[in-house]
Amino acid sequence: MNRIYSLPKPKNNEVLSYLVLSDLHDFALDTKAYDLIIRYFKQTPIKQRRIILLGDILDFPFLMDKNPAYKQAKRESDFDGYFVPEMEAALTWWYSFFEDLVKLVKKPEYIHYMMGNHEDRANRAKFRAILPHAYAPWFDLRKQLKVKELGFNYYDYNTWLKIASSSMPNLLLTHGFLCGNNPIKKHHDIARTSCLFGHTHEAGMQSFKSINKTVISYNNPCLCLINPGPKYMEGRPHNWSTGATFINQSKNSYFVNTLITQNDTLITPTGELLK
Repeated sequence: MNRIYSLPKPKNNEVLSYLVLSDLHDFALDTKAYDLIIRYFKQTPIKQRRIILLGDILDFPFLMDKNPAYKQAKRESDFDGYFVPEMEAALTWWYSFFEDLVKLVKKPEYIHYMMGNHEDRANRAKFRAILPHAYAPWFDLRKQLKVKELGFNYYDYNTWLKIASSSMPNLLLTHGFLCGNNPIKKHHDIARTSCLFGHTHEAGMQSFKSINKTVISYNNPCLCLINPGPKYMEGRPHNWSTGATFINQSKNSYFVNTLITQNDTLITPTGELLK
C-alpha cells in the first residue's frame, strides 16, 4: 500500500463534517446535482465543514491516448497550439471552482485534494516522454494548481487519507484504482480496514466480517453527467449514480452517509425535498 496521511482528529465534544466529492470531470460536471449536494452541505455549521476532493475533479481528456486530437498534436509536437491552451482551460475552471469551495469552509487548509487517475494523465510516462523540458512546468500539477499559494492540502495519486478511530476500524480514503466485479471488495482487500473510494462512478456499501469489529467499505458516487454520459459509454450499460458522501467524525467515532440525487432532486435524511 502507498503512503497514508492522517487527518486531524476532533477535540473533545467537537464534530468535523467532511463532504467527499469525486469524479466531477471539470466541464462534464452535473451542475444541478452538485448544487443540490452543496445546498445540503450548507446546513452544516460552518465551523465543522471540511471538504475532501477524492480525485478526477479535473478530467484532462486532451491527454487521452485514444483522443484523435491528442494523437495529432503528439505527432506534430504541438504544445503551443494544443497542449498548453487545453491545460490553461482546465486550470481556469479549477481556480473558479476552488474559489467557490473556500467560501464554503472559509479556510483553504480545510480542503484536501487527492489526485485521481485523470489528473495523473499529466504524469504518465508516455506523455512525459514527449514533453519538452521547456514546457514541463505547464504540467507540474503542484505548481499549476497553486497548492502553496492557495493553501490547500495536496496528495499524489494512489495515496490514502486516514480517519482514525479508537472505537471503530480506521477509515481509509483514496481515489480508487480497481474496477470490474465488486470493486468494494477489491479495495477492501488492499486497505484491510474500512475504506472509501471513488473512480468507478458507482454508489455502494459492503460489510466484511472481522474478529473484533465489523468493517464497512464504501464506493463514492460521481458528480459528472451520466445521461448522456461520455462518448465512450454510449450504448453501454452502466450502474453510475450522482451524489456525494458525508462523514461526520467525533473524537472516537465516525458516521458515513452517502446521498444520491435522482431526477434533479435530493431528499435529505431529515425528509427535506431539494430541487
